[in-house]
Amino acid sequence: MRKTAVIAIAVLFAALGGFPALCDDMTIVFTNSSFAEGIGSLPNWGSIIVTSAPASDLTVSLQSSDTSEVTVASSVILTAGTTSRTFDIDIPYDAERDGTQIVHIVAQAAGYPDATGVVEVADAGTGFRVVTLVSTGALWKYLD
Repeated sequence: MRKTAVIAIAVLFAALGGFPALCDDMTIVFTNSSFAEGIGSLPNWGSIIVTSAPASDLTVSLQSSDTSEVTVASSVILTAGTTSRTFDIDIPYDAERDGTQIVHIVAQAAGYPDATGVVEVADAGTGFRVVTLVSTGALWKYLD
C-alpha cells in the first residue's frame, strides 16, 4: 500500500510538471554591510542568491526597514536559469543625529521563503573630528 501511494504521488507530480522545490532557499548578501551615512549610491552592492535557478523570470520584491538610512529598488528580476542577481543600494545623508542604525532589507518572491539582510549605517553627525590649523599649530577637537 505504501509503495503504491509513493508511485501515485510521483505520477501526479510528473503530470504537473515536476516535483515541488521543497528545499529552495533565497539569501541576501552585501559586498560590505557597514556604511557611513551619506556615502550615496553603491551599484551592484547587494546580491540575491537562490539555491536553484527558476524556470522562468522571477520578480523579487525588496524593502528597506528604514528608508531614511538605506534605500533599494522596489523589485528586481532574477532571470530564468540564473541563481543570483545584484542590486544597487543607496545610503543617503539624513541630517538626523540618531547614532548607528541597523536596517533590514527584506526580499520576497513567490515559491521562496523571505530573505533578510542586515546593513549597519554609522551616523555622520557623531564622533570626534580633529582639525589641525597648520599656521598656528593649534589642535582643535569638537563634536559635530
